[in-house]
Amino acid sequence: MAGDAVVSLSNSNVNIQSDPRRTKNVVIMGRKTWESIPLEHWPLRNRLNVILTRPRSFDIATAENVVICRSMAAALELLATSPYCLSIEKVFVIGSGQILKEGLDAPGRDAIHIA
Repeated sequence: MAGDAVVSLSNSNVNIQSDPRRTKNVVIMGRKTWESIPLEHWPLRNRLNVILTRPRSFDIATAENVVICRSMAAALELLATSPYCLSIEKVFVIGSGQILKEGLDAPGRDAIHIA
């Protein structure tokens, strides 16, 4: 995916546990990015996968480590609550278009990685 970018958001409002088994990275992506990932890699391992989608018919609730949110604001609000905020180290936003724009505009953004 040449030209894609990753936006990194820090979780500066939370005291992260030093135990690496408890910390978890989060990746936020749109439904189309999620669907572009080969099935054998669903969900992306060793992180919480947050999928942003507007259609209410999209449901993958049976997948472990997958959360569905209707907007970037809703996702960040959810991640700021317990139990998520107790173990999140970094939040990454992947994809293109509107999802990246919302990630770039999100409060707490501390890095942009272009790959």
